[in-house]
Amino acid sequence: MELISNPYPHIIHKNYMSTSDFEKCKSSIDFAEMKKYCDDPSVHEHDNGQKGNYSMPTDLTKNAEWLFDYFSNDKVFETITTSLYGRSLPPDHSYINLHWDCTDTSLGIHNDQKKYRWLVTGQLYVQGDPSDGVILQDRKLNEICQVPLEPNLFYAMATSMYSWHHVKNIKQDKVSVLVRFGKKQINTVTNRDDSKDYAIIIKNDGHYDGHYSKLGMRMANITEAWLFNQGYHNIHMSEWRNDSSLEVLEKYCKKHYTKTIVVPSGYLGEADLLNNTLDLEKVIITDENIKQLADIVFQKSQSDNLFAQGERTLQNFDPLANFSNTKEKII
Repeated sequence: MELISNPYPHIIHKNYMSTSDFEKCKSSIDFAEMKKYCDDPSVHEHDNGQKGNYSMPTDLTKNAEWLFDYFSNDKVFETITTSLYGRSLPPDHSYINLHWDCTDTSLGIHNDQKKYRWLVTGQLYVQGDPSDGVILQDRKLNEICQVPLEPNLFYAMATSMYSWHHVKNIKQDKVSVLVRFGKKQINTVTNRDDSKDYAIIIKNDGHYDGHYSKLGMRMANITEAWLFNQGYHNIHMSEWRNDSSLEVLEKYCKKHYTKTIVVPSGYLGEADLLNNTLDLEKVIITDENIKQLADIVFQKSQSDNLFAQGERTLQNFDPLANFSNTKEKII
């Protein structure tokens, strides 16, 4: 297993499976089964399937269900997180999906960060053109390296708000096993202090998000870093555009704290939240401003507006250095 730090920590492990296990893996993947699954409009993977990117959870397949336990177990979690993060991090969520990406499909620039405190994304390549591996990019979206697409090669990356990567139009059908596991953000507390009898909840919605930068989703993380930088404790975050998660989180906080303060995602104010009414200093992402603000994230333009101040605060914030688990699992 090789650990590479540029542009961000990722590992590459050639000949990951034994010869017999890899042959079993190849024979377990059935394109017809995956297509039938994705043709169902009620499944999450339906929309991508209509574009030629088929995906199916291994535990729903006829013959590939064994791959879930193969990749989703304590030994794998400990080995990979220790390599990527320098310590063992137990997840509270994992999924293992088969992927079949058809010729000429692609995957746009993204960072994989959605609702996790930390998240590992890994992939076992089964078949495909050698030049169709994932391309890793730096914070300015420069293409730094490409993971070679070799049968039985497994790679995994430590995702973050800056783990940008993409796949260009592929030359031939690509088959792989996608591995993801991590800690849900909603089950973590930033800067926890049990001696402080209050909680702050970041309501994670209220923004336009139709851009690969996922700025709408990013705003909750910027607000979290902003509040931490101001010295606040017991900072929680609801899941993106999930009102029910907010309700569950509010019930949890009212159970464990005397005072609960809900702050909108994008809040970048200077108010004393414990004693004063929340001020209105916040950034709202719209269809009109998202390109301009994304250029700040990718350092294509210089600015000292409120969003740029928040982005700089996020750059200096280590989300893994300041979190604890909630006292009980929420979701």
